[in-house]
Amino acid sequence: KLLMKAANEQTISTVNVPDNLLNVYSKDIDFERAKLQLQMLPDLAKAYKQSQGVNRLEITSMRTIADILNKVPMAKDMFSEVDTLLRLYFTVPITTCTAERSFSCLRRIKTYHHD
Repeated sequence: KLLMKAANEQTISTVNVPDNLLNVYSKDIDFERAKLQLQMLPDLAKAYKQSQGVNRLEITSMRTIADILNKVPMAKDMFSEVDTLLRLYFTVPITTCTAERSFSCLRRIKTYHHD
């Protein structure tokens, strides 16, 4: 939500990061730098829109933000914390359904081959 709001120019002046996230990701993300970069993210999105000749492009997915960072030269370096947030978003599963299905399939395969 935070990245989407920032990219679509919604107010994020008061970013409250839960303490448990601060503890878990404090080695990966500099949250003070992330706040500054999130405030500048709408400007990057505007520049990208203008370079593509698009007047109004609402960012509706995290993939769009990732594409902007990939297509704009130096964006990944300038928005390093945003890039890290995106990498975490795309890497950490929201639910464990995929893992559970994988283990379930593995159990069937192991049982089939074991018998």
